[in-house]
Amino acid sequence: MTMKTSTRQVDGVTIVDCSGRITLGEGSVILKDTVKDLLSKGQKRILLNLGDVNYRFSTSKTTRKPQSKPSANSSHFPGGPVTHRP
Repeated sequence: MTMKTSTRQVDGVTIVDCSGRITLGEGSVILKDTVKDLLSKGQKRILLNLGDVNYRFSTSKTTRKPQSKPSANSSHFPGGPVTHRP
């Protein structure tokens, strides 16, 4: 099953309902063209509903480690360590 999209308006937001398979090629082109068309018509509030997408193909072969957040006492914190004043 290839990907299908339909659009609807709810409270000023354009919702793009997607169903089927997002694959490298046809599925991704359909989604890209749908979003480009909406943007060209001046739609800026766009929500992608992927609830009925049953397959998503990703070409990423690497996994990135999540970056740890610097603590307030870390020298990596912008501005240096944080000090508390009474």
